[in-house]
Amino acid sequence: MIDNVTNYTKFLRWKEITNEIISSVGDITTLTTDDKSNLVNAINEVFADLGNIDLLTTTDKSNAVNAIIEIVADIGDMTLLKTTTKTIIVGAINEVFDNVGPLETLTTTNKTSCVNAINELDGEIGDLTTLSTDEKGTLVGATNEVFGNVGDLSTLTTDDTGSIVGAVNEVDANVGDLTALTTTAQDDLVDAINEVDADVATRVLTSDFDTYKPTIQSVNNEPQIGRFSIATKNSVAVTTFNTDDTVIQEFNSSSIAEGDQFINDNADNGGLGASMGADIQQLLSAMLRVSPRYGYEYFIAEITGGTGTTNTITVSTIDYNPQTTNGNKFITRIDQWVTWVGWIKLTTLNNAGDLGIIVGDADSTVYIDGTDVGASPLITVADGWKHVRVTKQLTDSEFDENFPMIAGNVSDVIQVACSGIYNGFVDVGLHKGVI
Repeated sequence: MIDNVTNYTKFLRWKEITNEIISSVGDITTLTTDDKSNLVNAINEVFADLGNIDLLTTTDKSNAVNAIIEIVADIGDMTLLKTTTKTIIVGAINEVFDNVGPLETLTTTNKTSCVNAINELDGEIGDLTTLSTDEKGTLVGATNEVFGNVGDLSTLTTDDTGSIVGAVNEVDANVGDLTALTTTAQDDLVDAINEVDADVATRVLTSDFDTYKPTIQSVNNEPQIGRFSIATKNSVAVTTFNTDDTVIQEFNSSSIAEGDQFINDNADNGGLGASMGADIQQLLSAMLRVSPRYGYEYFIAEITGGTGTTNTITVSTIDYNPQTTNGNKFITRIDQWVTWVGWIKLTTLNNAGDLGIIVGDADSTVYIDGTDVGASPLITVADGWKHVRVTKQLTDSEFDENFPMIAGNVSDVIQVACSGIYNGFVDVGLHKGVI
C-alpha cells in the first residue's frame, strides 16, 4: 500500500512515494482507450463505454463484474452444448439455426416459428389415445399395426395388387349395383345371399323326400289341360264351355260363364276361321304372342262374385270371399307341394271400398309375372292380364277346397285362362297357351 504524503513527509520519502505511484499507474501510452492523455480521461472513456449500471437487466446491478458472472451462470457450461460449436454462444445458435432451416419453406399454414408449426401438426394429428389400433403410443406404431393387418398386397387375388383401394374398387365393380338385386334385401350381399339360401332351403332335395319340391315341369292335372271345355282328346278345336272337375268351380254363390275363345287358324291373323273377341286379344298381347294364328283352342272362364262369405280371408282390414273351389279333390299328398298356374284379369270391381281381388291364402307363395310377391297379393282392374303362379305345401291333408284361392266380393268380374295344377313345386314359366 502506498503511503500518503503529509506536511511531515521528508523530501526523499516523498520522492519514493511518487515513484511508487508512477510504477502503479504504469505507462499510459499502452492504454487501450482512445484517450491516452491521462488516467482520468481514460477512466471516463471506459465509464462512458460501460454505461449506467443501474440500467442492467441482471438481478445484480452492483457492478459490471457481478452482472457478467450472473450472465455466465445463466448461460451454463458451454462444454455441455450438443452443438458442434461449443466455444461461443453465437456460433452455437447459428449452428442450430442452420439445422432448423428457413421457416418460410415450412409446408404448414403457420410459418412464424417451429413451435407454432409443430402445434399445428399436433392439432392435425389429433388425440393418439382415441386411435382404434392397439398401439396408441405413436403414429408410426399405429401405422405399422395397420400395415400388418392389411397383409401382403402381392397375395391379393384381384387383378389390381398395387393398393387396397384399387383392389376394393375392383371387387366393388365385380359385385355390381346392389339395388339391381331381385332379392328383397338389397343393402349387402350377405343379407341377399341369406335370403336366397333360406328360399333354396325349402326347394332343394333333402334326406326327407317328402320335403322335396321339384322344380321341373310336371303333368298338368287339369281336365283338358285347362281349356275349360269338353273336347275330344288331342283335338285342337273346342266347342262346348265347361269347368266341371276343374279347380275353377263356383263357390259362395258365384257364377262361371263362357268368355272369349282362342280360335285356331283365326281370321284376325290371316286364317280361315272366325275372329276372336277383345278379351282374348288382350290376353294374347299380355302373353307377348305376335300375330298368333294357330294353336290349341281354349275358353276364358268368366267368374262373377257371389254373396256367400264362407272361408273369408282378411287382408289389410278388408274381407275377401273365395269365389272358386276345386271340389275338395285330391291335389297332392300330405306334406307335399302343389302349384297352380294361370292367367287372371279383374274386369270389374263392384265394391268401391275394395282395392281389387286377392290370389292365394296366407300360407301360399304367389308369383306375379314370374316375381315372388309373397302371400295374398292384390290384383287390380288397372293391372289387366297377369300371369299368376300359386304354390302351397299341404301339411295335414291331401286337399284344400279353395286352392288356389281366388277371392273377391259380390258382383266382381274375374277372368281366368289356361289353368294348370301340378303335384309339387313347379315353375312352367310364363306360358303362352294351354299346358
